[in-house]
Amino acid sequence: MLEQGAYRKTKKSVLNQAYLSDANDTYKDVGSGDDTESVIDKKRSRAVIVNKKIYNGYEFSTQTAVNPSDPLGATTGILNKKYKMVKDAPLAFSTEDYSINAIEKLPPVIEQVQAKVKFDLNGGYLGEDPNAEKAKDPIVKIAPLNENYRYVVDKDNFPTATLNPSYKANAFEGANRRMVDDGAGNQVMASHTDQPLGTEIYQVAFDRYKEQLQNRLVEAEALDNTIGTPRTIRNAAIAEAKQDIDSFDNYIAKFYTNKGIDITKSQLWLREFPGKESQVELKTENPKMENKEFYGWTTKKVTSVDEYNKLEELKTEAQAKNITKTYKFTENSPILSEMTVYAFYGPVKSQVTNPKQTYDEAKDKQYIEITPAEEGKDLPENATYKLVKKNEDGNYTEVEGLTQTTKEDGTPVFDITDLPSDKFDPNADYYIETIETGKNPSYSDTPIKIDKVAPTFADMGNGKQVLANPDPLGYFVKVSAKAEDQAGILRIYVDGYKDKGYYDSTPKAEDNSDVTKSLNDNVAVQQGQEKTFTVIAIDKFGNKANVEHKEAKKTSTNQGWYRQTL
Repeated sequence: MLEQGAYRKTKKSVLNQAYLSDANDTYKDVGSGDDTESVIDKKRSRAVIVNKKIYNGYEFSTQTAVNPSDPLGATTGILNKKYKMVKDAPLAFSTEDYSINAIEKLPPVIEQVQAKVKFDLNGGYLGEDPNAEKAKDPIVKIAPLNENYRYVVDKDNFPTATLNPSYKANAFEGANRRMVDDGAGNQVMASHTDQPLGTEIYQVAFDRYKEQLQNRLVEAEALDNTIGTPRTIRNAAIAEAKQDIDSFDNYIAKFYTNKGIDITKSQLWLREFPGKESQVELKTENPKMENKEFYGWTTKKVTSVDEYNKLEELKTEAQAKNITKTYKFTENSPILSEMTVYAFYGPVKSQVTNPKQTYDEAKDKQYIEITPAEEGKDLPENATYKLVKKNEDGNYTEVEGLTQTTKEDGTPVFDITDLPSDKFDPNADYYIETIETGKNPSYSDTPIKIDKVAPTFADMGNGKQVLANPDPLGYFVKVSAKAEDQAGILRIYVDGYKDKGYYDSTPKAEDNSDVTKSLNDNVAVQQGQEKTFTVIAIDKFGNKANVEHKEAKKTSTNQGWYRQTL
């Protein structure tokens, strides 16, 4: 008997239900005296996989609930309550063998409700032949498990009706997924048992298990076939082995293929967004439609490019709860329950390009470069570009006052060196609109924010942004400062001594190690006179800041540190 406890959404309560399993296997004795053997009579258990091993188990049917205190009693008076599963809700299972009058149930096993996401091709197809078998079948995925249960689990490992305050919905990528260390210091998606999701193809694993079952059949067929008790034992073993093989095939069909699970893929593939899979050889291609191009996925069907372009991207749990609206669905969209999303196709688009902010120090020019979105691909020929901002209504507005030009190496760019602050929003995302002749516009898949913010100087002590240490004669002075900028620091130097300052022309470090950099004891000449020194900081996008320090004239005749240095 199985007793199941789970949160019931409809009445915000915990529902307990009890069900009977299939009847036990039965055995019979054959032979007599010392030759008596017990063999299978009626086999009702089935071959299943548990923790990557083959076991024989009994299936429970939820068609009819039973009274846990009287499991063999009448079921007509037992209400079999129905409830809708909620993603990441805890499920507790406890089993009891009433046939041996077990005094206690086994401790409950806690599971976590998973949610299937069906990617409906909406008339499109995968592969090269639209008429091929399964070419138009939906892509079925399972949303990654959340790192928390949606409802609190009590100290007895049983669900409660209390919302878990730590729960935040997760997407196919990003925060709040159940993760685990893979043993090499990398955080990877995990199963409910906190094991890294497997990368082995399901079919390969199933074939291995089938081989084990087939070996049992071979062993049974090799038993003694002498008439009488030996043959009876052999026939019973053969029948049991064949039934295990058949039941395992039924298991695969019932829990995988009949549910749309692609067993030519892996456990990890099943929980990654289509086209974003980490196993390159299994990566899902974009669906196709004759004379059209795949644009993306939506939570409801849309019928026009204009309608599609105006859709918001599903980014928050609050949006996901509003089922009356249609959104673009991406790898970062939160998933609350089982859902279907739909492919949208439109006229063939121009090649997608992305913006990249750069700085040409030799020319002292700040640029937005236009780069191919697809690595290793060249930019399209005879295309025109605009730098645009996406509006709330889904339309795009061109940045005024910019003209596409090219660098000496032929790279198309927008010169933003003199772009005034009232012509752009530093908090907005900016895209490249690309238009090729005879094609619809495309927009970047990786927008950027325009950074025109200059570096800041840190306090070096006593409220000073520059520290100066002159020699007693005032002929030399050591100047120190510290600059900070999220784009990374390119240079810090004393004006007139550019080559003696800090310099790093490499791209911004991923570990942010170049966000804060110092100018240490940069020696400058004062010549004994009152002099103002200017410290200049430049970030890796070419934004500049400076701070001045006035050093008074010195009259001491002490030979000082510069004499000792010389």
